[in-house]
Amino acid sequence: PVGRVPDVLPSGGKDVLVIAPPAADVGANGEDREILVPLAEGIAKVDEATRVIRIRPPEGLLDLNRG
Repeated sequence: PVGRVPDVLPSGGKDVLVIAPPAADVGANGEDREILVPLAEGIAKVDEATRVIRIRPPEGLLDLNRG
């Protein structure tokens, strides 16, 4: 799992998922490093029955907010 989704940001186009990483991925100084993923076809798919969002991010997307 990449993390949990505590928020969805409206963007005027495709909404953006705010993904909070698991505790093991918290930054060196204790900061959560949220990952922003567009809720776009081909990138994110929502299964409302299981409450799971599966993502297929383009290469490098998950690394943009990590560092």
